[in-house]
Amino acid sequence: MGFDAAGKPLLLDALRGQAVVINFWASWCEPCREEMPSLAQLARAHTGKLRVLAVNYKESPAAVAQFAATTGLDLPTLRDPDGALARAWGIRVFPSTVLIGADGRVRSVVRGALDWNGAAAQPLIAPLLQGAEKGVRLKPTAQQVGAAIPQP
Repeated sequence: MGFDAAGKPLLLDALRGQAVVINFWASWCEPCREEMPSLAQLARAHTGKLRVLAVNYKESPAAVAQFAATTGLDLPTLRDPDGALARAWGIRVFPSTVLIGADGRVRSVVRGALDWNGAAAQPLIAPLLQGAEKGVRLKPTAQQVGAAIPQP
């Protein structure tokens, strides 16, 4: 799916059975910067039920580390060094957030910033949490997992 701070790939298959929120962002994107605290709060509020991943678009490891250090970003952060992951998911607007149910299906895509703890986010998050609580564990398709980058 993307690469962690150590350069190791994380595949969507590793998250099978969990509800996942994947946020595509960049440090130069002011709405992305403003949205990050609400994503972190969302992750803390639903620990064990929902995985929130921040995927950085085409920035160096040093830039991502500096952003995390200066903002206190504590979400798992993956790098999309050449933009291939964003292209595969059809991401053209930053921030964009993909919500994936525990069954591995994309439930929705939010383009633009959102307060992830506000009323507008609740109808998007609640169905993800219901699936996660039921422990849905369906095998993802090869198209969802891909080789190193899942194809939506």
